[in-house]
Amino acid sequence: MAYTQWTCGLGFSDLFEVAPLDWVIGSYHPLHEASEVKFAQIVIDKWNKAQAGKKGLKAARKAAGLTQKQLATQSGVKIRAIQLYEQNQLDLRRASVSSALALAKTLHCSIEDLVWQPIVLEYDSCCHCDVLPGIASRV
Repeated sequence: MAYTQWTCGLGFSDLFEVAPLDWVIGSYHPLHEASEVKFAQIVIDKWNKAQAGKKGLKAARKAAGLTQKQLATQSGVKIRAIQLYEQNQLDLRRASVSSALALAKTLHCSIEDLVWQPIVLEYDSCCHCDVLPGIASRV
């Protein structure tokens, strides 16, 4: 678990929310011969999946009780752009400031709340099997 925390930069409390100690102990038998990288990837995938429903444009829109069409109408951002942002086919971090601000204002949140991206471990291109020490990024 320490290796996972080190590679992704999340706190232990964040990791234990998705991979509690009883899960870690229960995972010993199927994963005891797996590399630290494999374990880290499983835990980070669990964290990303848990966060996907809580963060980002889609989660903020649903929390506000709006449909994509309603959000488009109220914010002035095209519905197709909203659809593409929610499907991660268009990067909201590269949106115009006016669009990002309009979405945040309409949803009563910060722009940072809308641009959440999952953590992805970056692999060494030489061997394709090890994580570069301490390197994790958001896509």
